[in-house]
This record gives sequence, structure tokens and C-alpha cells, in this order.
Amino acid sequence: MVEVIRAIILFADIHGSTEFGYSQPIGKYNEMLRDFHKTCHKAIEKFRRDEGLAPDRVMPTCRGDECCAFLRGGKPPEDELLAMRLAIYLKEMWRQSRFCRLTRKAAGLIPQVDLRIGIGSGEVALDHDVWSGSETLEGIRISEAKRIEGMADAASDTLIMVKLDIMEACVQAREKVEFGPRLRLQGKGVPDVVETAVYPVKTYAEWEAIQKKIVPSPKTYFERFGRALALRRSGDVEAALKEYSELLKQRPDDPNTLTNRGNFFYDLQRYDEALADYNRSLELRPDHPGTLRYRGTTLCELKRYEEALADYNRSLELRPDNPGTLYNRGITLGRLNRYGEALADYNRSLELRPDNPGTFNNRGNTLDALKRYEEALADFNRSLELRPDHPDTLNNRGAALDDLGRYEEALADYNRSLELRPDHPDTLNNRGITLCELKRYEEALADFNRSLELRPDDPGTLNNRGLALDALKRYEEALADYNRSLELEPHQSTALYNRACYLSLTQRYEEALPDLRQAIACDAKYQRMAREDEDFEGLGNDPEWGPEFWELVGTEDQP
Repeated sequence: MVEVIRAIILFADIHGSTEFGYSQPIGKYNEMLRDFHKTCHKAIEKFRRDEGLAPDRVMPTCRGDECCAFLRGGKPPEDELLAMRLAIYLKEMWRQSRFCRLTRKAAGLIPQVDLRIGIGSGEVALDHDVWSGSETLEGIRISEAKRIEGMADAASDTLIMVKLDIMEACVQAREKVEFGPRLRLQGKGVPDVVETAVYPVKTYAEWEAIQKKIVPSPKTYFERFGRALALRRSGDVEAALKEYSELLKQRPDDPNTLTNRGNFFYDLQRYDEALADYNRSLELRPDHPGTLRYRGTTLCELKRYEEALADYNRSLELRPDNPGTLYNRGITLGRLNRYGEALADYNRSLELRPDNPGTFNNRGNTLDALKRYEEALADFNRSLELRPDHPDTLNNRGAALDDLGRYEEALADYNRSLELRPDHPDTLNNRGITLCELKRYEEALADFNRSLELRPDDPGTLNNRGLALDALKRYEEALADYNRSLELEPHQSTALYNRACYLSLTQRYEEALPDLRQAIACDAKYQRMAREDEDFEGLGNDPEWGPEFWELVGTEDQP
């Protein structure tokens, strides 16, 4: 008789094991697998003892480079929380395994050998297996948990991905877990109609406490390194940073520790300190593709785009077709307005790592900059299918809809984005623009005011507020905003054009013409716009200044 039960299903896989297997003799690969199986057995037995669990509460099995464990029999959310803790036991005991210790010794570095873990849930069938002669569990939810594990790379901080049920159990139990944005389950055989939500784990407050059970008194350099990593994954960034700094007193020239501390500084937005650590790491270990990528990302944040580009180029020479580096280089190329090259990088990144929501979002931004609005909209839609309710992507889709003149839809996206992330200055500014298009100027003004409270003296928002004030016939206030915007960014063509419009309407033609001339020099589109703009009617008809205006903007038969 088949028994159907609900279980929490944990899948663990050795991250990078296939690459290791292809680069090593079969004996070395087999040695890794045997050690993995022994480590999983020890970890689960220790976990059972520490948690006081009966043997049948956890049903584990190992095959190849995968371990699957079923937790059953507890009342919700007990098994869900047990699965979260078991994930840390497996990861931390694997770090202490013989294989990882030998890898450290051989390389003299901290090995990048980690476990990738997915946690799912659902009904499974308990039935007799003719091959093993024992009771086994089967069901589609097991395959689903495997697909969740396959997405764990998106949880770059921890390599743990969980199903919605697990996330909700943690929230219900008030566990201190930080999750990343919601993603839609992807993977081999998962139909597009399946809307299963999964979440990357960013930090888990219990991590350090569990690590202390496995390594109570870290003595060696590598054990202390593990403690620092556990502190980071617990969310205690300052304590982890202190630990890394102490480690560097012991080994000031260890490139891995320097790179890791640099990553901490980056996370804290202390970019100059991050850059110093990456520079030193690369002096000690030149041409390391990962560190070059991290330094490139930091240089990009510091707006040193050409230097960032050089680092990404070198990283890709050393490790071609890395989708993450292509993605980062695409961002930098976009900042340099080299949109065609950025698009090529995003296209290649998506060939290598299809269905990455972040890459779809950024490619959408690039297509929008290239005025390929329908294609941009398709990318934003796909990104939101994979990562629903992501505030950045909703904001970006709103901008594309705005460009297509679909203002009510754009407004709905901005509203939802601001529900998820209130008081975001870019989204408030964008919503203000759309409200202006809908002639809802008082509401637009409120958004621009709030955006400028959050980010004072932003030239683009000042220009946009000037437009709203202009429409409300508050002309002197509008002029003050245009003037301030141009003080901050003297060659901002939109503000120059808008101020020229205002000066023309107030018959200050002599002042209007230099602004209009400079706007056209920045962007030739303003030549056509000025010919058709009623704001310049008085200037065009003025006997003294009209001829100069028409000489500047040309006639209708000119492009």
C-alpha cells in the first residue's frame, strides 16, 4: 500500500564538481565523492543528535555528487526550520572535510569548494523499492527540489535557494533570515505555466551558532577564515570584517583574504577601501579573473568606467564567456553610452545563462536607450515573469511604457514599485514625469518634491520639477529650478531647451537664443522641436530676433 506523506526535501550538490571531475584523474574524482558521502553521513548524524530527532524524522540518501534528505513528521513550521539548519550543518562540515583540507593544503589557498543547496516541499509517496528491498520516497516534488538546487547560484552569498513554503515558515517563526527577491522556478522540464516561487537566502542569523558547534575553537588560519565567512552569512558584516582584518595581521599577503575583505568593503559601499584590497590582492596574484571582475565592479561604482572596462576585458581573456563578467561589462559599456557593445554582451550572457532576470532587465534598459521600446518591453516582461514584483524592473518597465505613450500602464508599474520600495527617488521622479504626461501636475509636483528631499540637487529632477511648475504657471519657481539644474550640469540639453522655452514665453528673446543654440549643439533633435514648438512663436515672429531664430532652427524641409 502506497503511503502519501508531506515532506521537506533538501538537495545538496558539490558546486563545481563536474569541472573538477573533467580536470582530474578518475581516482581523485572518486576520492571527492567518497569523502562527500562520508561527510554527509556524519553531518546528518550530528544534526540528529544535536536536535534530538528520532532516526525516521530524517531520511537521507547519497548518490554521486548529490545528497537528498527528507524531513517528515513534524508540525509546521518545525521541519521547514530543521531543513534550514541542516543545510548549514552540511555546508560547514563539508568545509572541514578531508577533501577540502587536502585541497587547501595543495593550493595554499581557501578553496572555492562549496555545496549548492535547494530546499523544497510537498507530497511524496512512500513505497517499497524492488531494487533496494526497502521503503523509498518518490514524487515530482523531489525533482522540483532538485530544480530549486539548480537555481542556487542566484543566491551568490550562501548558495541556498528555498521554496515559498520555507520562506513563509521562517517569517512565521520570526527566524532572522534575509531573503533575496522572489524568482520563478526554472529548470529542465519545468513548464512555463508553473508559477512556483523560490527565494535566495542572503543571510541566516543562526549560521555562526551552528558553525561554532562544528568548530568550537577555531585555531588554524583556515578555521578562522571559516568563522569570518560564517559571520558574514549570519548577517554580522562588521564582526566578519573585523575577523578578516585580524586574519590579515596574521597573513598580510594572503590574496584570498584580501579579496574577501574587499568584498565586505564593497558591500558596505566603502569603495576606496575595497579597491585598495583588490589592488593588493592582484599584486600578489596577478591576472586572477575573479578579483579582476570584483575590482572592475568597484571601479564602475567609482565612475572610473574605462579602468573598469580594462579589468573586465582582461578577466574575460583569462576566463572567456563568463556570464557574470559579460553582464558586468555590459553595465559599464552602457554607462559609457556604448549601447551596441553592451547589447552584444547581454546577448552572449543570456546564451550562456538563459532566463537570468537581471540580464533581461539590463538588456531591456539598453534596448530602451537604443529606442527599441517594444523589444525593451518584452525583456522587462520576461524579467518580471522570472522575478515577479522586482521594484527596479517595474520602474524600468514603467519607463518603457512611458516611451510608448502607454501612460496609465506606466503609472501602475511605478505605483507597484513604490509599494514595494517606498521613497525611491528615481521611481518618484519617473512617476512624476508620467503624471505630467497625464496633465496631473499637482501630483507630479508632489513626487518631484519628495524625490528632491531624498536626493537634493539632482539636475534631472530639478528640470522635471521646473516643467511641472511651468505647467502650473508658477514661472519664476520654474526658472529657479532650470537655473539650479544648469548650475549643477551646465550641458544638460533638456534643461537648456526648457529654459529657452520659458525665456521665449516671457519675451526675453535675447536670453532664449543662446540656450536654444546650446541645446541644439548638444542634441540636434531640438532643432526640429523648436520649429514646431508654440513656445517659440513669439520669438520666430519678432522682427529683431526672429531672423536669427529661423537661421538657427532652419525650415521645415530641413531634417
